[in-house]
This record gives sequence, C-alpha cells and structure tokens, in this order.
Amino acid sequence: MHEGCPSFSWYCPGKQSLQWLRLLTSAYMRKNSDMFEPVCADGTRSFDAFLEAEVETMGVEADEMQVQALTAALQLRVRVEYLDGAPMPWSARCGVHRFVVCGPAALAPDAAAAPPVVACLLYRPGHYDSLTPSNWGAID
Repeated sequence: MHEGCPSFSWYCPGKQSLQWLRLLTSAYMRKNSDMFEPVCADGTRSFDAFLEAEVETMGVEADEMQVQALTAALQLRVRVEYLDGAPMPWSARCGVHRFVVCGPAALAPDAAAAPPVVACLLYRPGHYDSLTPSNWGAID
C-alpha cells in the first residue's frame, strides 16, 4: 500500500461502515417511500418505526427490500441467490431456490444498457455469503 493512502480499515472501520450503509439505505427508502412503504409498513407499526427498527438498527438481518434499496442507492447491481432451509423431497441438503437481481436495472431504457452485476450473494436463512461465479457474463 502506498504510504500516502491510508488503509480502508483504518479510514472507515467496519462497524461504522455498516452503520453508514444502514443509514444510506434508510434515507433511500424514505426518499422513495411510495415504493417501499406499502411493502414494509403494516398495521402494527408505521413506516418510520419499521425503518428505525429493521433498517437503521445494527444487528438486524437485512431483508430483500433493504438489499433492493441499498443497491439502488449505490447504483450497483447485485444478484442474490436465496435458499430456503426447509428440506425438499428431492434433496435433504437444501430447499427452494430463487434469485433476484437487485439494483438500477429498471433505470436503464433497455436491458443491454443496464450496468453489469458487480457481486453475487448467497442468502441462507440468517446469513449472506459472497459467491464467485465461474462465468460473470451469464449471471444477468
């Protein structure tokens, strides 16, 4: 590392980075409340209460809406593979599988103009892992 450039971990410690990302996510969701409020608010608490409890609070698991908001705020596309922990008849090792591509694809006038996917994540109940695709071109 160049002496004039501090390391990222020194400049922006992990916990503070995560808190900043949570606040960025919350701010994006507030700014775009017409898209997020109908999905996130329920009859028991307001949208603001949801954001404070589920988005801004450290140690709370991020759901798909938070991932959608964060990737849109950062203008990044991320593919998330979801595994359900319940065993299925054809496999005792994993359950239902689906994927979503999160981020600003909808902002592009056509799919060819959408930015490339920059990360792949595997969501297992309670945990995200980073995946490395063997063919990045085939993940859209």
